[in-house]
Amino acid sequence: MFDRTHPRTVIARPGRRPILTRVSNAPPAGRPVLAFTLPGVAYDDDIAVQAFARHLTAAVEAGGGNGRRIVAGMRAVLEGKPDLLPDPPWSVPPATGERAVEHLAVAAGCPPDLLGRARTAARQDLARTAWLLDPADGLTELLDAAAGRARVVADPADPVTVAILDALELTERVTLVAPEDLDTLPAGSMVLIDATWAPHLARAQANGQRTVLIDRFGTGDGRPDRRTKDLRGVVPDIAAWLEGTAV
Repeated sequence: MFDRTHPRTVIARPGRRPILTRVSNAPPAGRPVLAFTLPGVAYDDDIAVQAFARHLTAAVEAGGGNGRRIVAGMRAVLEGKPDLLPDPPWSVPPATGERAVEHLAVAAGCPPDLLGRARTAARQDLARTAWLLDPADGLTELLDAAAGRARVVADPADPVTVAILDALELTERVTLVAPEDLDTLPAGSMVLIDATWAPHLARAQANGQRTVLIDRFGTGDGRPDRRTKDLRGVVPDIAAWLEGTAV
């Protein structure tokens, strides 16, 4: 539920303490903002991708089709084993494992509504198994660099955000702000990190903010200010930026 007296989301959990997660509908002010999305940035999202592929494979095989190609293609991308999928259904490698699975499912004849149901089921699986997640290498160092000098921002639109933040022990360190709520920040007052060249990343760059793209599979999407294979690779740059602009 949402506690309207205080800006916090209260999530009750039987047998465990409630989660109190701060929610803000206004952009943070007064300090440089460090913003990042969760999948592929704060944690490795392979578990969610595997669940997505599993649900789609089950649906394809239930309809008499061969779903093994979806799993083979997913492994080809996630594990870097292109020999598992010698004839992929794309000309340009997908930016994420989830997009790869989506391409494979469409090629297998899955309609959009099935994709939607499988994605929802995978997210529900992730909410139940979030305790299996480990924080991405470099996340602790990144948050330490931002401590006292920046507001950490995550996307509240993800239905499993709170479960993930709790599993990664980030609940008390993260202020949830939707990407569009950051649009009014002054130019040069934010660095935004994402694992895909999403519209909010392009919009932030157009607004004069610094952008970082974690391009795990080396697709070359977009024109970020900084491109990296993993989060750890950008921590020194971000720490230096925060040091130079903190007030």
